[in-house]
Amino acid sequence: MNNLLYIIIIIIIILIYNYNCKLQGISHTNNIYRNILSNDTLELVKFNNFYNDFKDIKFELEIYNKTYTGYPIKKNSITLKHFFDKELITEDNYYKQIILYLDNYNIHNYSTNIINLYYNIKKDFSKLFDIDKSFKMKFRISKTPWMARTHFDALNGYLLQLINTRNVYTLTYPLSKFSEINQLSCKDLIKKYTNVNKTILNKGDITIIPMGLIHCISSNSDNISVAVSIYPKIQNHNDTNTQKYISYFKKYYQERYYNI
Repeated sequence: MNNLLYIIIIIIIILIYNYNCKLQGISHTNNIYRNILSNDTLELVKFNNFYNDFKDIKFELEIYNKTYTGYPIKKNSITLKHFFDKELITEDNYYKQIILYLDNYNIHNYSTNIINLYYNIKKDFSKLFDIDKSFKMKFRISKTPWMARTHFDALNGYLLQLINTRNVYTLTYPLSKFSEINQLSCKDLIKKYTNVNKTILNKGDITIIPMGLIHCISSNSDNISVAVSIYPKIQNHNDTNTQKYISYFKKYYQERYYNI
């Protein structure tokens, strides 16, 4: 009888532990899809074509201190041309990227080629994943070397590489203990844990980054790395798990909480 009770207690402990892990730490098995872009899309994201189409477009410049990339220390509005002519050639101790949001509502304010690129990516993406009318993209053009230190997000997203490469490191870890690894560099994360998963994104590759997944992103590509974050559907914030991840996000990233 005592042995049976002991076994039952062990089983209950294991079940509770697994349940907490499910809530607190997303499994870091990467879902990656290689080369999802059509030939038409690949033509539009050839560097010269991309630059010429976007060079006069206003982006939001984000500047991060290299010791902390949780939130930018400075934001400006600049063109892609200015970013290339000024920011890329300036040697300083900052990470820099420019971002641009495109969605079904603002896309028609742009040139024909940018509109074509938006709808081409949307078409290529929808062959693999479900989308709805809230579909939107966040273009990220990063000066390299680039790093987004260890963090997690409160949105389900997809990261699609367009130009050069990007490295995505993921780790299964309880969010209740996230303060122990928050803002670790990718190098330090790999050094501290042996079970860090590394995925290299090349042009046309996409990976899924669900909310709560602990990850670190870096790039040492030649000069720049261009990727696009995709948010395909409206997120249900009333879901129990979603509320749990958002509460952790609010705890660790108060300054970013009201932007999700």
